[in-house]
Amino acid sequence: KNEEDNKASGTNSSSSRAVRPLKAAGAVKIEKNISGVKLKKKTRAVKAGNRKPTEDMVENGVDSKKAGLKSEKKAKAIQLRQSPFPEWKLPRAGHCFQARDALALLHGEPTERHLAANGTQLEKPVQQAVLDSLVRTMLSQNTTDRTSARAFASLKAAYPTWREVLAAPNCAVEDAIREGGLAEIKTARIKAILSTLVAEGQTDVSADLSLEYMHSKTTPEVKAALARFKGVGPKTISCVLMFTLHRAEFPVDTHVFHIAKRLNWVPKTATRETTYQHLNLCVPDDIKFDLHVLLVDHGKRCVSCAKKGRLQKEASGSECPLVRAT
Repeated sequence: KNEEDNKASGTNSSSSRAVRPLKAAGAVKIEKNISGVKLKKKTRAVKAGNRKPTEDMVENGVDSKKAGLKSEKKAKAIQLRQSPFPEWKLPRAGHCFQARDALALLHGEPTERHLAANGTQLEKPVQQAVLDSLVRTMLSQNTTDRTSARAFASLKAAYPTWREVLAAPNCAVEDAIREGGLAEIKTARIKAILSTLVAEGQTDVSADLSLEYMHSKTTPEVKAALARFKGVGPKTISCVLMFTLHRAEFPVDTHVFHIAKRLNWVPKTATRETTYQHLNLCVPDDIKFDLHVLLVDHGKRCVSCAKKGRLQKEASGSECPLVRAT
């Protein structure tokens, strides 16, 4: 990622810094916790009926003047050049590197790294179409990765092209993705995006609907374009940027958000959105991919860090190197 794009996106440029190699097992000095403060376990019972939808599920879109203003506000919110917590000193770069090193020793390094220190690709990743990535990430809202993956596979099996998805009855598309939950809402939002692409004439070489033009856009332009769509919030946009467009972005999902609060990396009053705005500026560009992937995996395996202690993967079986239960 070149320097001009880094400046345009508002992310901290670290292209001149070589990717720091992991230390050998047993040679890493791990502090009692990354934030330098004692952390207490906090649990709070939440009634199922009081559960609020995530921010991605309540975003508004482009079908009215009011929605257009909200879309513009949403786009600006994810392109801040200054942290919403300017006086908050955590995390420093050293905290981020330490967390990355500790988690990589515990869980193993992420299998895919997109960028070297000079911005070139270390190895060519499996290329996923941008529109596929966007829809798949939308399907992951308010459900697990496994469930959303099955819902996406079911959708593609039933309707191999996006034009077929758009032409299909809503009820049929809903049936295809029902396993992922909120099928009616997600179907309406996916179809609204597809209708917009038809109106804009966005197609690929096979004449199917496409967002491949995003590859040639700057990060701020991508954020503005995707923020237009109903149901596409900061996490969804950031995931598309990092995983598919290979930009220096740091998505904040429920696992990253929960761990960031436990580490005191953001104030107690922080929301998912403000946590993204803060960490996207604080985490060094050259480890954003690694740290995000490792934190998400750790949040699914660590009893201390999993939200409400509910594991989504087999427990790591080791003492958490990030936090100490008191």
